[in-house]
Amino acid sequence: MKKLTLLLYFLGLISIQSNAQQPPVFEQGGSGTTNSVRFLNIEASTYKVLEGSPYIPSENFYEGSVMPVGTNTKWSGGYMLRLNTYSNQLEMNESGVIKAIYPNYIKGFKIGEAVYFSGYPAVDKLDKNSYFQLLYNGKVKLLKNTTTLMKEVRSHDDVKQGDKFDTSFYYYILENEKMTKVFPNKKALLKTIPSAKLSAVEGFINEKGFKFKAEGDFVEAIKFYDSL
Repeated sequence: MKKLTLLLYFLGLISIQSNAQQPPVFEQGGSGTTNSVRFLNIEASTYKVLEGSPYIPSENFYEGSVMPVGTNTKWSGGYMLRLNTYSNQLEMNESGVIKAIYPNYIKGFKIGEAVYFSGYPAVDKLDKNSYFQLLYNGKVKLLKNTTTLMKEVRSHDDVKQGDKFDTSFYYYILENEKMTKVFPNKKALLKTIPSAKLSAVEGFINEKGFKFKAEGDFVEAIKFYDSL
């Protein structure tokens, strides 16, 4: 475990976040009578905001594996990881020291059953360094991107009260090197299906009674489409 992190560190591929080495970064915000301050508490590695969190699965660290770029799909395990969806960085906890790994040097990582990769075609405001969770992997792939933004919270008289994290989920179908955004509902999905396969996919969805309230419905529909 330490061998990989030392290599990444000396190559300049990770930044080490610790209270002793780097002071907290303060962002003084806004006008009005209320001072809005947001910052990364390096020691606790948490943002001070009114609500929300950018971390998945949560602010805790979970055991996982990483696939550095250039390793030919070789996984290295035993790391304590979480994904910061505000900075789009994988974070690693090694003996209490938090290390943020630059996304252009990590091809993929696993946390629990969830698998994430970068390197997909650019789409919308996402580029080759953006992480996507791989929900289904076939000739057709179903990808999920989680993006967190920091937004102002203002009072009824327009005084800034602070900031909150606002997290959004975006789904994409990757087919023939083309990324197509799709919302997780029947109507939106059917709009993306070629006419030659539309009837079969719609029939499958109706037969299964998918309501798309669960992500699994979306995955099964794509899996069926990929089998045609």
